[in-house]
Amino acid sequence: MKIFVTGANGFVGRALVGRLLGDGHAVTGGVGPGSAQTGSGAEMVSFDLSAADSFPDLGRFDAVVHLAAASSSADAAKNPAHTWTVNVVGTVNLLQTLARVLEDDRGDPLLLLVSTGEVYEASTENPQDETSPVVPANPYIASKLAAEIAAFEVARRTRLRLVVARPFPHSGPGQDTRFVVPDFVAKVLAARDAGESSIQVGNMNVARELLHVSDVVDAYVRLLHDGVPEEIYNIARGTATSLTKLLTLVCELCDHQVTPRTTGERPASFLTGDSGKLFAATGWKPQISVEEVVRDVVSAQLENRELA
Repeated sequence: MKIFVTGANGFVGRALVGRLLGDGHAVTGGVGPGSAQTGSGAEMVSFDLSAADSFPDLGRFDAVVHLAAASSSADAAKNPAHTWTVNVVGTVNLLQTLARVLEDDRGDPLLLLVSTGEVYEASTENPQDETSPVVPANPYIASKLAAEIAAFEVARRTRLRLVVARPFPHSGPGQDTRFVVPDFVAKVLAARDAGESSIQVGNMNVARELLHVSDVVDAYVRLLHDGVPEEIYNIARGTATSLTKLLTLVCELCDHQVTPRTTGERPASFLTGDSGKLFAATGWKPQISVEEVVRDVVSAQLENRELA
């Protein structure tokens, strides 16, 4: 297949491009203006989500995977307008570009739109499936849900083949410290170096899914082949891990114990997903344990320290 991946130089994008190339696909990676246009065997092109006329000719691809996004909830809370511009307006520009391809009969690419499992209500221990109510709780989640709505609108008035993926939280080597596992690892390693016995953290009264980026990428690849158009698929383990347990695991792997200093506890927040629909369509199941996810992040940060 010929596949265009937006956000190809991001954390998940790099992993997806590598997997697709390894599977023998021809990959073109889309990166933002001013970003490095080098990749592991993939053609890289610069484009601007905010400018519809900057997209490459999408008619030459069999599939488009839309990963590019403002993906940090914390950053979104600080600048909601930027988040909505990137995640909603950028997606609409991509959708209109694909609609013109279809109108002009210049191709028929499948669109795999990557959303988030965070769209569901984080208050129950029951795994959420694709029919569960959506309750966007911050600007990031709201913008991703709005992008889904925009995509389904275009799919319904054109013949766009749309598949929506809702991945639950995932991590792995290369993820930056705006996200919880790399943040915990960086803080515990810094505390170990300084001989400190505590670290500053945010709300710890949280339990979430934790998948490995490789498992999530595997789900995307399977959906490119077997996803049913106009369907939504959760990508989830089916069990949540508390932040307290994650921090304990990080401390064990870093061989340094710390006490978390919280900025204030809030009501309990619990979210896990049901990926039965994805399994039925593709046979996907996560292969990498939570412990291995954390171990990979610790190993990557230790390696980077040695190279620095």
